[in-house]
Amino acid sequence: MDTDIILMDTNISTSTIKSHNKYFCNRESPYYNQEICELLCNNAEKDEIDISDKALTILPRDLFHGLEDLQLEKLNISGNKLSTLPKDIFKPLDDLRTLIIESNGLEYLEPSIFYDLLQLKELDLSKNKLTALSKDIFNGLQDLCVLRLNSNELKYLEPGIFDDLLSLNDLDISGNNITTLPKDIFKNLKELRYLNLCSNKLNNLNISKNRLATLSKGVFNDLKNLQRLYLDSNKLDNLESGCFDGLLHLEWLSVKNNGLTTLSKDVFCGLENLEILDLGSNKLQNLEAGCFVRLSQLEWLSAENNNLTTLSKGVFDGLENLETLNLNSNKLQILESGCFDGLSHLKWVSVEHNSLTILSKDVFCVLENLKRVDLDSNKLQNLELGFFNGLTKLILISIKNNNLTTLPKCVFIGLENLRRLHLESNKLQNLESGCFDGLSNLERLSFKNNSLTTLSKGVFNGLENLRRLHLISNKLDNLELGCLNGLSKLKLLSIKNNNLTTLPKGVFDGLENLEKIGLESNQLQNLESGCFDGLSHLKWLSIKNNSLTTLSNGVFSSLGNLQILHLESNKLQNLEAGCFVGLSQLQKLYLSNNKLKTLSKDIFNGLQSLRILNLTSNGLPNQFLSSRL
Repeated sequence: MDTDIILMDTNISTSTIKSHNKYFCNRESPYYNQEICELLCNNAEKDEIDISDKALTILPRDLFHGLEDLQLEKLNISGNKLSTLPKDIFKPLDDLRTLIIESNGLEYLEPSIFYDLLQLKELDLSKNKLTALSKDIFNGLQDLCVLRLNSNELKYLEPGIFDDLLSLNDLDISGNNITTLPKDIFKNLKELRYLNLCSNKLNNLNISKNRLATLSKGVFNDLKNLQRLYLDSNKLDNLESGCFDGLLHLEWLSVKNNGLTTLSKDVFCGLENLEILDLGSNKLQNLEAGCFVRLSQLEWLSAENNNLTTLSKGVFDGLENLETLNLNSNKLQILESGCFDGLSHLKWVSVEHNSLTILSKDVFCVLENLKRVDLDSNKLQNLELGFFNGLTKLILISIKNNNLTTLPKCVFIGLENLRRLHLESNKLQNLESGCFDGLSNLERLSFKNNSLTTLSKGVFNGLENLRRLHLISNKLDNLELGCLNGLSKLKLLSIKNNNLTTLPKGVFDGLENLEKIGLESNQLQNLESGCFDGLSHLKWLSIKNNSLTTLSNGVFSSLGNLQILHLESNKLQNLEAGCFVGLSQLQKLYLSNNKLKTLSKDIFNGLQSLRILNLTSNGLPNQFLSSRL
C-alpha cells in the first residue's frame, strides 16, 4: 500500500509530548521514534509503523495507547528479542490489517492477544520459539487470509485452533516439530489454497474436506517421515507427475471423493513403501498401463465407485504384493483376459455392483493365491465350465444378485478348499445333479431368493462337511425323498418362505447332527407322523406362519433334545392328546395367534422343562387357560 507524504512540525513542546505518548516521544525511552511522535502531535494519519530490528526485549502493555487516531493498518515489530507480549497490547489497533512479529524469541502468547484485531488479514509469527498455541488464540479472525507459523518449535496443534479462520487461503506451518495433526483440523478452511507442512516430523497428515484443486510437483518435499496422507473430499481432477516426490516412507495414501478422471503413467513413482492406496469415489474412466508401476509393496487398492468400463491387460503390472483389490460400483462390462496378470499374491478381489454379463474362462486363472471373490450385483447369466480353474485356495465365492438360471455339472471342480458359496438373489430354477462336485469342504451354502421349485434326490451329494444350508424365499413346493442325502454334518437348515404343503416321512433322514430347522412362512397343512424321525440333536424348530390345523399324537416324539418350538400364526384348532410326547427338554413353546378354543386336560404333560408358554391371541378363556398351566 502506498504511504502518504506528510509534512511534520519539528517544534514540539514538552506538554504535547506528555499528552500524546510517553514512549514514542520520550527521547530517553528505548521506544523513541521521531516519525511516530510527529504523527501523534500533528494528529496525522499513517497506515504503517515499523519498529523492527530495535533489539527490544519487552513491549509495555500501553505502548500503543494514543495511536487510535492513526488508523494504523500495518505494524512491523519483527527482528527484536521479544519472548512474550502483554495481553492487551494490540487493543488500540482495531484497524490493523497486517501484523508482522517474525524473527523474535517469542516462547508464549496469551490466548486472547489477537481478540481485538477483527480486521486482520495477514499475521506473521514465523521464526520464533513457540512450542504451543492456545485453542482460542485465533478466535474472531474471520477475515484473516494469510497465517505464517513456520520456523517455530510447535510440537502439536490444538483441535479446533483454525475453526474461526473462514477466509484463510495461505497457511504455512513448515519447519516445526509437529508429529501428527488432529482429525478435521482443517475442516473449516474452505478457502485454503496454499498449505505448507514441509520440514516437520509428521507421520500422519489429514487435509481432507478442503478445496484443493491441484497438487504441484514437489509440494510434499521434505516430508520424508510422513507415513499417512489423506487428501479425501477435495476438488482434485489431476495428479501431476512428481506431486508425491519426497514421500519416501509413505505407507497410506487416500485420495477418495475427488474428481480424478485418469491416472497417468508413473504418477505414484517414488512411493516404493506404499502399502494402502484408496482412489474410491472419483471419476476414473480408465487406468493407464503403468500407472501402478513401482508400487511393489502395495497390499490394498481400492478404485470403487468410479466410472471404469474395462480393465486392459497388464493394467496392474508392478503390484506383485497386492492382496486386496476393490473395484466395486464401477461400470465394468468386461474383464479382459490378462487384466489380473502379475497379481500372484492377491487374496481378495471384489467386483460388485458393475455390469458384467460374462466372464472369460481364464480371467482369474493366474490368481493362484486368491481366497475370496465377490461378484455380487452384476448381470452374469451363466458360469462357464473351467471358470474357477487354478483357484485351489478359494475360501469364499459370492455371486449374489445376478441373472444365473442354472449351475452346470462340475462347475466348481477343483475348489476343494471352498468354505462359503453365496448364490442369493439369482434366477436359479433348478440345480443339476453333480453341480456341487468337488466342494467336499464347503460349510455354508445359500440360495436365498431364487426360483427353485424342487430339489431332486442326491443334488447335494459330496457336501459332507456342509454346516449351513439356506433355501429361503424360493418357490419350493416339494422336497423329494433323498434330496438332503449326504449332509450328515448339517447343523442349520432354513427353508422359510416357500410353497411347501407337506413334509414326507423320512425327508430329513441322515441329518443326525441338525440343530435348527426353519420352515416358517410355507403352506404346510399337516405334519406326517415320522417326518422328524432321526433328528435327535434338533434344538430349535420353527413352523410358524403356515396353515396347520391340527397336531397328531407323537408327531414330535423323536425330538428328545428340542428346546424351542414355534407354532404361532397357524390355523390350529385342535391339539391331539400326546402331540407333545417326547419333548422332555422343551423350554419354550409358542402357540399364539391360532384358533384354539379348548385344550385337553393333560395336553402339556411331560413338558417338565417348559419355562415359557405363549397361548395369546387364541379363543381360550383366562380361567380355562390358567388351569392348564
